[in-house]
This record gives sequence, structure tokens and C-alpha cells, in this order.
Amino acid sequence: MITVHAKNFTISDEDKEKIEQKAAKLLHLAKDMSDESTRIRVEFELIAAKKDLILGTLTITLPHHDILRAEAKEEKNVLTVMDKLETEVRPQIERHKNKTKH
Repeated sequence: MITVHAKNFTISDEDKEKIEQKAAKLLHLAKDMSDESTRIRVEFELIAAKKDLILGTLTITLPHHDILRAEAKEEKNVLTVMDKLETEVRPQIERHKNKTKH
């Protein structure tokens, strides 16, 4: 399950759909270590209104209480923040995959 939340601003439906697609790719990448209990939560918060600074947090909750997490900040663009989150969490997914194979 994928959830996307915004605090202090609104994400357009188009951007929300793109974010969900990117999160679905991460879910697919983690498919070997996930099941129906796996959750991806993407949160965006406007933290500096004058600069439109957005803080993004991506949390992947896997079976056996394993959690992968990434944070990123960027001005104005939630899709850029999502790209940074994706870049940060991909190596974590790979490391976790390798750890669970042994």
C-alpha cells in the first residue's frame, strides 16, 4: 500500500499520481523482501513558505518490522524531492536485499 501526504500545502493530482508511480517502482524493486503487509508512506511538508522549501520523507515498512527511510529537502518541486528520496532509498533496498539473502 502506498500513501502520499502533504502538510501546509496541496499536491496536484497529476504530481500525486507521478509520486505514486515512483513509489510503486520502489515497491517492485523490494518485491523479493516484501509481502501484503509492506507499506510505503511519502510525506511532504512545506517548511519555509518564503522559499517554498519542501521537506520530503519516504518510509518503507517491510515485514518483520524492518524500516527503510529517506529524507530530502528541495525548493518548490515535490517531484524533485521524490527523485532525491528515491535515489537515497534505492541503495538501502539493495543492502537489505543482500542481507536477507544470507
